[in-house]
Amino acid sequence: GMAAAASAAACARGEEISGCNSSGKAGRNGADEVPACGHVPGSRDCTGAGTADGNNSCLDLKEAGGRQDGIIHHSMVVEGGREDHLLLAASGLKLERNSSADSSSCPPAVNNDDDQSLSLSRLSTICRPGSNSWASRVGKGKTAERIADPDGSETGIDATSGLAVESTLVARSSRQEGKSAFDQPGESVEGEAAGALGTTAATYGQNAETGVASWGSVWRDGLRAWLSPRTAETVKTSVAASTMEGSVGTAGPQRLLSAQQHARGGAREDSEAACRVCRSGTRAATLRRLLMLLMPVCAVAPWEVPPSSKRLVLDVSFESSKDYDITSAYAVRGWNTTEGHMKMICPSAAAAHSGGSGLEVRIDRAFEKNFHAQFSLPHFMPRIPHSAYQLTFWAKMAGAQEVQPEVSFLDVDDGYDWVGGAQVLLSHEWQHIAMEPVYTLPKHKGHEIQIAFLIGAVAADFLFDDIQLLELDVPSPPPPSPPPPPNFLLWLDGEGGPKGARANFLAGGTGKMTTDLSSTNAAHEGKYGFEAEVSKVYDKDYHAMITLPAFLVTDHERVYTLAFWAKATGNPKPRPHVVFQDEDNDYAYIDGDFVQLSAFWHQYTVPLVVPYQLRGHNVVCNLMLGGYVGTYYFDEFQVTDEKFVSPPPSPPLPPPSPPPNVLLQFNLETYERGTINSQAWPEGEMQVVVQSQSAAHLGQYGLFIKVAKRFDHDWHAQVSFRPFLPPDTNHGYVLSFWGRAAADGAGRGSSPKVVFQDADDSYTPVKTVSVPLTPDWNMFQVDLSIPSFRAGHHIVITFWVGEFAGSYAIDDLEVTVVEPFKPPPPPPPLPSPIAAAPPPGVVALLSFEGTDDGVTSQHTASNGTWLVSIPDARGAHTGGHGIYCEVTKAWRVPNLAQLLLPRYVPRAGRETLLHLAFYARVERMHATDPQPTVTVAFLDLHKNFEQLGAEVVPLTPDWQMHYVVIDLKPEHVGHSIRPYLYLGMHAGIYSFDDFEYKEIEIEDGMRWLQRAPERIKAKRMGKFELNFLDRENWPIDYGTAKVKLVRHAFPLGISLQTLPMSGLTIDQYEWYLRTAATHFWSGTLHRTLLWSEYEPEPGHVEEAQRSVEQLLQWSKAQRWVASQMGAELFDGGHADKDHWSNKLACKDLQARLHERLVRDL
Repeated sequence: GMAAAASAAACARGEEISGCNSSGKAGRNGADEVPACGHVPGSRDCTGAGTADGNNSCLDLKEAGGRQDGIIHHSMVVEGGREDHLLLAASGLKLERNSSADSSSCPPAVNNDDDQSLSLSRLSTICRPGSNSWASRVGKGKTAERIADPDGSETGIDATSGLAVESTLVARSSRQEGKSAFDQPGESVEGEAAGALGTTAATYGQNAETGVASWGSVWRDGLRAWLSPRTAETVKTSVAASTMEGSVGTAGPQRLLSAQQHARGGAREDSEAACRVCRSGTRAATLRRLLMLLMPVCAVAPWEVPPSSKRLVLDVSFESSKDYDITSAYAVRGWNTTEGHMKMICPSAAAAHSGGSGLEVRIDRAFEKNFHAQFSLPHFMPRIPHSAYQLTFWAKMAGAQEVQPEVSFLDVDDGYDWVGGAQVLLSHEWQHIAMEPVYTLPKHKGHEIQIAFLIGAVAADFLFDDIQLLELDVPSPPPPSPPPPPNFLLWLDGEGGPKGARANFLAGGTGKMTTDLSSTNAAHEGKYGFEAEVSKVYDKDYHAMITLPAFLVTDHERVYTLAFWAKATGNPKPRPHVVFQDEDNDYAYIDGDFVQLSAFWHQYTVPLVVPYQLRGHNVVCNLMLGGYVGTYYFDEFQVTDEKFVSPPPSPPLPPPSPPPNVLLQFNLETYERGTINSQAWPEGEMQVVVQSQSAAHLGQYGLFIKVAKRFDHDWHAQVSFRPFLPPDTNHGYVLSFWGRAAADGAGRGSSPKVVFQDADDSYTPVKTVSVPLTPDWNMFQVDLSIPSFRAGHHIVITFWVGEFAGSYAIDDLEVTVVEPFKPPPPPPPLPSPIAAAPPPGVVALLSFEGTDDGVTSQHTASNGTWLVSIPDARGAHTGGHGIYCEVTKAWRVPNLAQLLLPRYVPRAGRETLLHLAFYARVERMHATDPQPTVTVAFLDLHKNFEQLGAEVVPLTPDWQMHYVVIDLKPEHVGHSIRPYLYLGMHAGIYSFDDFEYKEIEIEDGMRWLQRAPERIKAKRMGKFELNFLDRENWPIDYGTAKVKLVRHAFPLGISLQTLPMSGLTIDQYEWYLRTAATHFWSGTLHRTLLWSEYEPEPGHVEEAQRSVEQLLQWSKAQRWVASQMGAELFDGGHADKDHWSNKLACKDLQARLHERLVRDL
């Protein structure tokens, strides 16, 4: 080949060599000359006439579609006396091999009458060395070719790739020096070009993949010698592009196809000229057209969208200022929050991939979220209802090991609603990223769409360049779906349209739902899915639903399984109800289940087992969406009946059953989702780990609660357990659990509360108990009694942990049923058989210990109900019994339900005060009930039940003492005065105990006591207003204020001793003063300034004066008013008769008194 190339090159320069005649024609061994007419001796002309000899070559023109196509004929002499004929037509390619033994006839012409256009992508060629004949046929739309060999065998053709099973193209080049030539008068053809042509064909026939790569080197070196510089450069560029673009096996036929399509038009127009060229020998145009037919072009993958359907929307190359100048409307813009640091450098030479500059984004300090640092491209606007947009760009990063930024398409005109996007993986090398297309909906038409690159989560340097956005065509309507596989009763993937799926919602309902049953956003696989958006919830979930087509139930022994892919957005996460209904029985309910959706694609299955009566019925499936706000995406619905109904396998042995008296049990080894729930307000911070190994007492797991930041109230952080139902109200219930605070002391001293709440009464607290947890494990037990009016209500156990910051561990919690709790034992009997006398002034005591003490009840109307029990252990404050009263239905009028207390008869013949004191508490029936009150009234039975006075007393859930005072005039002496308790106003559970009747006589000079209540209201009570101002004297109208009475206006004091007089140590005396300051705010000096104590000897006052001064300074530090600090200086000498002052003469005593007053007062 190299020798032939050298020889051909010399011929081209006109040099005389062996085998080259004077006219520049290459002969065979220099003996036989090739005529200049373009024919070898014995060849046929274009009309098919001619002769045959041992050096046969053939030029054939065939009829194709009523016209002639030009055939270019190249003949090469090969070893063994055979010749290879390579015929390339404008509409096809044909390779023939003739044996010298059978040279009387040319190869048969290819008949293409039934194939109006030839496709090189389905080129099928079989060439067997040593065979005397072969055939090649090119057919349009043929699925396979059958090529017969002389021995009768057939060879199959691969119809998918269009390549021959054994070989695609075989050609053999001449291996003899100077023995290959193109017939052309006046010019010699380089053997290098002919050898390259043969080598290329042979290489391509052996291996399609390596053949593509071989095109580059062969064509660049082999054809540069004779092509013009411009043509050679074009071929070189095309070959280089083909070599770089790819080397996949299917690229060869695609390139041939493109080349054939590229050249077909010109070849058809010049068919007649081609024939004349064949005769006359005009070489240049013909040979260049031949090379264009064989020259490879860029591959077009079958899955790519043709370039004609892609439109460039954005092209950001950062080469002009419009891409980065902040004053340009088309500039790239950045945004970030403040916890990190982002710097954008544009134009940046370091970020250039092509051209001179690109975009560099440097994250010096990472942000909490990816979207906290981002840059966005210029906005674009979809122009048709359904569009697809593909974003491509070059990018790389530096700094971090691996980064996954996010690229998001956002609807600017719809509150930056997310349209599409994905994460991309960047590396330290430049890579070209072509994202999956993002599809827009009709609602996005005319909206501005922003493309944002979210890059803030990792500290790194990001480099971007050559960002392009392409608009793609979206096929409409959707293409049909493939048929479902066997055992599929229903198959909906959205690709062929809704196919019977429909949206149903209640017209005029309270909610709102919109659907798109051919949505590109809802596609899990493929291009379309089912989308529904519930923007407002309905009263019932079945008021808005998606109905699937019915499927036929043919065998009740099979399990019908509905499977689908779904995801949803919303808060809380939507939980639609999937329901099966009998279409042939007025849509009767068959079965259903709730499906908890998430924000990620997941396949859900809902099984259905039908009874025998439903055989032959049509069953529809409804997805009820009206109960949750959110956007739902569904795809690939399928109903199968592959499985058969069979008895389930024997389950493993269950754990030992709890005793029959255990109502609730939690050991957290087999936690069931949803049985433990936590709730926290935003002002604090709480963490809950349901199955924590560090909180386990027995077993592997326990409940761990950590309050990192305390809350304003204890109930602002709570953990609740699954409700339990007490079977009756006649038993007691005991909650027992193991608990401890954190071993590190984080919860030391804290006492969380255990609260029993009525789940059927707005979670009203029934009982609250503080639990003193310690760092060591301890078991705690809490008793609970259920009132009769709460029968049938569910009880929830809740831990209120918001009051203290700390960590807690709870494990092995259970609730057991026990016998009814007995009341506490009565107090021990008095040591004396005679009861102790009541306090002075007390005329009656009602303690209800074993008797009702004369208390009765009555109601005067039937529109309310109540229950009174006297005596009753449930109403005991002190001792064992009290008054217990349940007002289950209120009369709404206080005096329609009455408790009658014992009568009181005033005996004194003067005006007295009757002081009635008692302890009481109340529990509301329902959390929404108003706070109950009791009205205390006094009636004179001798004056036809005349009401002497009444007072409304508000009650609280805790025991509290209340008192009511009434003034009895002298005319009431001897009358029966009866106190009444009116309970008809509010429903509730009332408890009363320890009533006390106290008589206070009003003596002369005690009128102030009678007028004390009026005087207190007039002089010591009043309304006031608090205004809170900031530093600029603007009112503060938010928040809460607590007002506490620190000191009364009247002085309440104590007599204090100085340190020498007290006889205490320094520490004891400091405690003495602190205690006095806690309870009092004025005082006197106890005997310190008496003459006998202050000056025991004449003139010896330094020690007493110093101690008094210290005590006065302390009183000022406590803000005790000096005028409220009193002392006694003289007592007439009665304290100490032997004091020296009592032994003075009158004149001396007068002088000493004057001295002391001046000195001490």
